[in-house]
Amino acid sequence: MISYSFRMWIGTLSFWLGRTGGGFILFSSIWTMGKYPVDLYPPMIKWLLYTLVPVGIVAATPTYALFHGISFIQMVGLLLVTFMISLFTKFLWWKGLSRYSSATS
Repeated sequence: MISYSFRMWIGTLSFWLGRTGGGFILFSSIWTMGKYPVDLYPPMIKWLLYTLVPVGIVAATPTYALFHGISFIQMVGLLLVTFMISLFTKFLWWKGLSRYSSATS
């Protein structure tokens, strides 16, 4: 859901910017960083992958939960973060639709 929401953010930017094809290329490039453990990256990149681009959450959290287990509080926190990101995505979508006039104009 987090990955889908992030892609929707990029797509929704097209309401304001016109074309966002480069954004999807950037998304794919950053998303490939999620193939590797986030702990391998320097602290600044690690911060970026956990906050600005949620690759660290999507890629590392399930692996951590599988090997170390996850507490009820952590699960509730993850569900809350996912819910908040989904709400923000919905807000951006509706704001973008209110600006939309026509595909041919």
